[in-house]
Amino acid sequence: MKEITKVILIGIITAFNPCNLSFAQTHQLWGMTSVGGQDGAGVIFKTDGSGNNETVEHNFVIQNEGVNPDAFVQAFDGKFYGMTTAGGANGMGVLFQYDPSTNIYTKQLDFDGTANGSQPNGSLMQATDGKLYGMTYQGGANSMGVLFQYDPSTNIYTKKFDFDGTNGSKPLGSLIQASDGKLYGMTSIGGANGFGVIFQYETSTNTYTKKVDFVDTTIGRSPNGSLMQATDGKLYGMTFAGGANNFGIIFQYDPSTNICANKFDFDGAANGSTPSGSLMQASDGKLYGMTSAGGANTFGVIFRYNPTDSTYSKKFDFDGPANGSTPYGSLMQASDGKLYGMTYTGGQNGFGVIFQYDPSMNTEIKKYDFDGNNGSSPYDLMLASDGKLYGTTNTGGLFGSGILFQYTPSTNTFSKKFDFNISQNGITPYGSLMLASDGKLYGMTSGGGANGYGVILQYDPSTNIYAKKFDFDSTANGTTPTGSLIQSADGKLYGMTRLGGANGGFGVIFQYNPSTNIYTKKFDFNVTANGRSPNGSLIQASDGKLYGMTINGGANGYGVIFQYDPSANIYTKKFDFDGYNGGTNPFGSLMQATDGKLYGMTVGGGANNSGVLFQYDISTDTYTKEYDFNGTNGRNPYGSLMQASDGNLYGMASNGGANGKGVIFKYDLFANVYTNKFDFDSIPTGANPQGSLMQASDGKLYGVTKIGGTNGVGVLFNYDPSTSTYTKNFDFNNTLGAKPQFAYLIEINIATGIAENSFACTINIYPNPFTSQTTITFTQEQKNATLKIIDVLGKEVKTINFSGKQIIIEKGEMKAGIYFLQINDGNKNAVNRKIVLQ
Repeated sequence: MKEITKVILIGIITAFNPCNLSFAQTHQLWGMTSVGGQDGAGVIFKTDGSGNNETVEHNFVIQNEGVNPDAFVQAFDGKFYGMTTAGGANGMGVLFQYDPSTNIYTKQLDFDGTANGSQPNGSLMQATDGKLYGMTYQGGANSMGVLFQYDPSTNIYTKKFDFDGTNGSKPLGSLIQASDGKLYGMTSIGGANGFGVIFQYETSTNTYTKKVDFVDTTIGRSPNGSLMQATDGKLYGMTFAGGANNFGIIFQYDPSTNICANKFDFDGAANGSTPSGSLMQASDGKLYGMTSAGGANTFGVIFRYNPTDSTYSKKFDFDGPANGSTPYGSLMQASDGKLYGMTYTGGQNGFGVIFQYDPSMNTEIKKYDFDGNNGSSPYDLMLASDGKLYGTTNTGGLFGSGILFQYTPSTNTFSKKFDFNISQNGITPYGSLMLASDGKLYGMTSGGGANGYGVILQYDPSTNIYAKKFDFDSTANGTTPTGSLIQSADGKLYGMTRLGGANGGFGVIFQYNPSTNIYTKKFDFNVTANGRSPNGSLIQASDGKLYGMTINGGANGYGVIFQYDPSANIYTKKFDFDGYNGGTNPFGSLMQATDGKLYGMTVGGGANNSGVLFQYDISTDTYTKEYDFNGTNGRNPYGSLMQASDGNLYGMASNGGANGKGVIFKYDLFANVYTNKFDFDSIPTGANPQGSLMQASDGKLYGVTKIGGTNGVGVLFNYDPSTSTYTKNFDFNNTLGAKPQFAYLIEINIATGIAENSFACTINIYPNPFTSQTTITFTQEQKNATLKIIDVLGKEVKTINFSGKQIIIEKGEMKAGIYFLQINDGNKNAVNRKIVLQ
């Protein structure tokens, strides 16, 4: 019985395999960008076959958009309203709504700088007119912050006042509405002395009035928190610095007399220093607050201030690991009569704590330790109408952007409600798409997903449907993939993650079965023995084994070349990069040329410490450095090589060249000659390419740059090797994606009508030497058809005239290598036909 080699292939040309076609069809180039698009999290895009007319096919979307949330307020409608200091469409913060009954987050507004301010700090407050009022730290007409109104019933934002320096600038706290109906607030700097001001804002007349200029040593400077009105009708607050000891003060402001008085000077060690939050009045009539530093342990204190007799008492010294440290927020009183607050740092994990303070017993109890995943660096708690406490953390969570949580004092139960800046379906793809035998595109993102560590994605170009297929989860199966997937001869997809895995987070090799949606981790990298942190992709060579590289690790710490046998699940380290002789830190992938050798590049090392181009012979396990990059002809190649139809290897260097912005180069592997073909120059042609080239069916090489171009966020270009002509196709512009990194394009051919040559595809003849019979099976009956097999140099090596559904190529008829099929269908009616090699 004859042996059969089974290789499944769709009749579509991939990024690596050029072919000149003479039949009518539509060509499309597809790719991904790591940033840009609707939410700045990257896009999947396509162009026509000439690299023009770009359209975004999928935006990687961020849910719960916004970064670094501050405190929030519960409005009359029961919803929570708050702001983030960063993130959003413009990176300047957002105003959001959260419905605790449905756990639904909605971004209401993107701050944008000049028009409506940026970087809001503090909380919103709801005035008696039903509107919400808040402030931003920066932006506005003078770039010093704004005071604004937001109507939650109509979603209308109105800027009410631009801070201008003289009347104060850069507020860090929140507004309050006093018993006279006016709003009062403070700025951290500005005013007559540059130390900040107290101001009044009247909503009915839109009138802003500066009331007090802070005076450093007398009434303090740089207030960071907010005012509060006590039962005596006076407003109380604190300054971060100033006063007699320059550690800040407690002050009283009488709105009826416009008199501001220093009531207490913090002194550092004994009673705390640099208060950052606000005061609150408990049910015992006393004011309570915290300092961010000072006290017996220098980690801050809880204190009590009696406004009736102006007496101050330190109540508790924060101590770091046990009970937290550095509280930047404020205390609040829950329905159980206890005071609750949070520290910014300290606790068991160093990420801050929730604590309870009983003013009647003078006891402090730590209630919860933040752990990073459940948030870190919290500020303030809020008592909601359901009796629960709610708060945010400034950082931490799955995406490091903060979380919103619920805490129930009666049961000591903590519940994370959502992560800010989350993307369940993945964000920030760094690699490329690949076309699998099922006709779908597959790729990976480096972030997002259910665990924040990236996803495997599927995109159907025929239906424009995006589907998340797998969530990476760090230790168990890896995290942060930055390369691309490949489909092996066994039909499975293989890939690598840069981090995660069982051996300390150094990455993994995995297998994904698209037909069953089953993910299997196959190998954990472990630094010295077998390398760490692979950045590129795997390839399947003519021996059926997978080959790849790691950036670091190995015997010398510079990365390795390795072999992985998917049939036996055996990993073998083949070569340790060593610096001068072998280069260092390969970021791209290997490729197999028509001579059967593997070729690749390193970012550093070599004679000029600018990277090398090398050859690796899989039959003899021999590594040969072929070329040292030298700056003038380019340096630091981050991508991979490809072999064009002229037989030469082409690639790009990220830096160097005549303009220092990178180059396109050609390498003749037979003559061992390197030629710089094009110098990037930033704005006109792009700069710093960190991906790879591909040859499309028009014979041109296509690629992208990470930056440069008209908008500074990269370009898509083509280079014609036959004429040495460079053409910029278009400029990325954030909306259409930006900064493609570690990427290459792929080409999809879609037949559009009656064809003279019904399809073309690439055939990889394995193993080497070709020892098995190959059967080419068509999904439709063929009549009077002609099959031409062409090598990468364009030479026709075999022509077969046939009718039926199968062609048999006997063993020994062809050498190992990469070939192209061209089929001339005698019926001229084949459209979108699949060709299966079995």
